[in-house]
Amino acid sequence: QWIQRNCPETTVVFGMRDIEDSPETTIAQWSANGAHDILTECYNEIWVYGAKSVFDVVHEYHLSDAIGRKLHYAGYIQRTPCSHVNAMSGDDEHVVVTVGGGSDGGDLLRQYVSKAARDVAVRGGRSTIVAGPDAQHGAARQLRDIARDLPRTKWLERAGCMSCLLRSADLAVSMGGYNTMCEIASWGVSALVVPRTKPRHEQVMRTRIWEQLGVISSVEPDTLTPSILSDRVLAMLDHPQKPNISRLDMGGLDYVADRCSRLWNGGSL
Repeated sequence: QWIQRNCPETTVVFGMRDIEDSPETTIAQWSANGAHDILTECYNEIWVYGAKSVFDVVHEYHLSDAIGRKLHYAGYIQRTPCSHVNAMSGDDEHVVVTVGGGSDGGDLLRQYVSKAARDVAVRGGRSTIVAGPDAQHGAARQLRDIARDLPRTKWLERAGCMSCLLRSADLAVSMGGYNTMCEIASWGVSALVVPRTKPRHEQVMRTRIWEQLGVISSVEPDTLTPSILSDRVLAMLDHPQKPNISRLDMGGLDYVADRCSRLWNGGSL
């Protein structure tokens, strides 16, 4: 009855990232909240912002044949190049540390400023740390004060243009969120990823899969210490490896633009 009352008589598209959570958790949640019925009855198409070769949503989440027939993989979202003159570029090694919105990135930032930032500076490199607009104010203020006393280390509450930062980076140190990972992949930056483990396993799963594909390197968050993080950062700077971005379909924006154009021009999806 809910479906009959609420499904509009028009073409409706549902968009989702490829990995929501672990298969066990996602299957249980979607079974309990009626998501399968809604996807079956309410939507004409389901666009997955990912690639089947990376994560097969239908198989992993046990979706029905009816849902599978309307599901399309759009590809990952590649960032559009900015037109700014990149003032962040230079001849020295540059490490960019980003934790997305920053609400749960305090531990990674703390680990980095505890040792890695100084070790990078000793070898003549520099670090730019982006705390994120949602960083917890008290903890962020303490870390910012520590960072300000470190040589060749810049602390930003937020990035005016993340594209400029990542295009100038020799290495990105980040968490494993979808948007951050896509942004790193867009610029082909060598990346060391430390995923979060709560409240979902999404970041851990994505990080492990992308590492198997040769796109990024990672550190398990449960094993992270300032020394381990610093050692991995310095090792990746010593032995830079070009990430294998060709393993990812980064055509998500083109796919969505094409599908939307067909709809707006009266054509069939």
